[in-house]
Amino acid sequence: MERPISAELLQALLSLLLGAGTADPFSPKALRATMGAAFRVPVYACDLPQQLGAIADTHDLYAGALDGKPFFERVRTHPGVCVIIGNEGAGISDAVYAVPGIQRVKLPMAGGAESLNASVAGAIMVYDIVRLGK
Repeated sequence: MERPISAELLQALLSLLLGAGTADPFSPKALRATMGAAFRVPVYACDLPQQLGAIADTHDLYAGALDGKPFFERVRTHPGVCVIIGNEGAGISDAVYAVPGIQRVKLPMAGGAESLNASVAGAIMVYDIVRLGK
């Protein structure tokens, strides 16, 4: 992610997978933004497309995309969930979108807005998954 992850988002996570080019989750700016929550979540630096492929049989993989299907209409098919958020400049890589099982999703936007801040979008999606238990 280009920006630090919010404390609210980190509270709901079981683990955090970081692909190449991700901001350092332990930088002073990130630690301030997460209020130390980064220390309570396992963080894994990995080859993100490879790791997502490895969990695709057990996790629904939701990737934010401007051309995606409405997030709130999603259908769960696996017990686990993985929410993929790209940075605000480059977005999610083509290699991640190419992983079998990736579901491109978008949040509804009013007033002609194109997108949300990446950490806000991630927090909304994780909140709704936790709230509904799915």
